[in-house]
Amino acid sequence: MKLLTKLASALSAVVLSGCTVFGTSNVDSPNYQVLQKDGDFEIREYPKLTLVIADANPSMSERSSSRSNFGRLFDYISGENESGQEFSMTAPVIMEPGLTSMSSKMVFVLPSGVNQAPEAAGLQTQTLSDAKFAAYRFNGKLDKLNFEEAKLKLSTWMTRNNISGVSNTAYAAGYNAPWTINYFNTNDVLIPLEQGSLIK
Repeated sequence: MKLLTKLASALSAVVLSGCTVFGTSNVDSPNYQVLQKDGDFEIREYPKLTLVIADANPSMSERSSSRSNFGRLFDYISGENESGQEFSMTAPVIMEPGLTSMSSKMVFVLPSGVNQAPEAAGLQTQTLSDAKFAAYRFNGKLDKLNFEEAKLKLSTWMTRNNISGVSNTAYAAGYNAPWTINYFNTNDVLIPLEQGSLIK
C-alpha cells in the first residue's frame, strides 16, 4: 500500500488548523538550523524534538495498523496522557517506512514544552536534542514511488558530498492534509546523520 494511505488519516487532523487544498496551514512546525544548503538539499540541526511514537502492530493488517496508529496518537494529543491535557496538532507527521509495511512507525511532533507519558499501550515519547538530518524537500504526492525517488536523490547527493548517514534509515515527513492538491504538497525525506538522531 502506498505511503500516502498511511499518512492520510494523521494529516487529516490538520483540518482543525485550517489547512487548505492549496497547502496553506497555520499549524506549528519545529524550528531547525540549516547547516548546509544546496538547492532543495539541506543539512539540518533540530535543537529539540519531542515526539510521540506509535509502533506498527505486526499482528494487524496494514490498514488496521495504520488506523490504530493514528487513533492512538490522536487520542494522546486529545487528552489521553498522564496530565489529561490536550495538545495542538503540529506538522510534519513522520513515518519510518520499514522493509515491510508492518515495520513502519507513525510519529507526531509535540509542541514545545510538552512531554507527557502516554496512557495507551504501544505509544512512547522520545526527546531528541541537537538532532542532525540530511533533508530533501520535494512537492507532489507522497506515495511509495515518489518517496523512493526522493530518497535516492538525497542519498546520491550525500555520497557526492561525502556525507554519511545512519545505514538503511530514512523518514518520510508530510506537511499537508490528504485533500491538498498534489502540486502543492510539501514533503521531506530525512536521513539521520548520527545514532542520537534516530527515532526509536
